[in-house]
Amino acid sequence: MEWLKEVRITDWIQIVIALIALFSTGAALATARQGKKSLELSKQQRQDTIRPKIIIKESAYWMRIKSGQLGNYYTEDLLQERVEIPIKNIGLHYATDININWNINQDKIIDFIQKNQTDSKFIDYYKDQQLFIPESSVHFYNKPFKSAISYLEVNKILMVEVPYEFIFLMRCLFFLILDKNLTPEEYIEYTSFIMEVSYKNILGDTINKEIFDIEMKIEVETNEIADGRLDNAEGKVIFRNSSDNH
Repeated sequence: MEWLKEVRITDWIQIVIALIALFSTGAALATARQGKKSLELSKQQRQDTIRPKIIIKESAYWMRIKSGQLGNYYTEDLLQERVEIPIKNIGLHYATDININWNINQDKIIDFIQKNQTDSKFIDYYKDQQLFIPESSVHFYNKPFKSAISYLEVNKILMVEVPYEFIFLMRCLFFLILDKNLTPEEYIEYTSFIMEVSYKNILGDTINKEIFDIEMKIEVETNEIADGRLDNAEGKVIFRNSSDNH
């Protein structure tokens, strides 16, 4: 312990000061960490109070085939040129900057239709991602399907139009399903698509994403055959989130 006798008072003072500084730094770091946690918790609580939540609602239409022609969509007795899926905000605040991406495997659906269409020819040909339709002599492209919405209030429902290309192909499929008496197992993979919805909260600082696996359920009401071919038919087509059935 001889070294203690050689330590001067000024040295002891410096040691004490260094220890105090060390403890102060540690306390400051602990306080800073606690402050950061509190800030993060406060931010999370604030985001929770303004968190939006978008879901989709079931959408039902009647499909009517007359005189062996390609069917059309109806609501009651009103012909519908558009098919729409309702989305609803069940969260706590506005959803903003809503972007919808439709993931539709158009090539796969068209290939299935072309392989199954016989007397009733819905598609002339499909080449270079251009589809030529005999009923209207028009064509459309296999392109990314997107749509955007600026905002959606709480508990409000907004109708989102399903891309025309998919709706036309579903008209073809509806006819083929009834004409060839296909089972759901044979066509289910061709009557579904992915609807991806991304959106932000009112502050625009949090991105949420919902992925819906949309299926088109078919409920046939009438099915009349004339001369060996489908003549008149009526059925309900229901667009819904497949996970809602589990």
